[in-house]
Amino acid sequence: MTLAKDVKLPVAPERAPKPDSFAAVLSAPKLAPGLYQITLSAGAWVDVAEDGKLVKSSAFSSQFDCPGVRKSARFPLGAGSATIEISNAGVDKIMFAIAPANGDGGVDWR
Repeated sequence: MTLAKDVKLPVAPERAPKPDSFAAVLSAPKLAPGLYQITLSAGAWVDVAEDGKLVKSSAFSSQFDCPGVRKSARFPLGAGSATIEISNAGVDKIMFAIAPANGDGGVDWR
């Protein structure tokens, strides 16, 4: 993670980054179309872009009492690669996971 003022986010995020926060841009591998859950270990904003446009999240949740899992958001993704933008983080290191989400509210870790 780098200070947000030094990071060029390819697509403008839904929430403008605070200059004293941290941000990062990641490229997801080519994924099969479907619903994916991105989980962050610390509080931050997460956006996903495909073809230069933001993908609207279909759900999100926040946890305050679960160490290592602070926020999760779900995004319906098409075939191809995606860009993950993490911004407004209050810390300079965040762990994250991306996995297919199944229809019953859980994550399919197969």
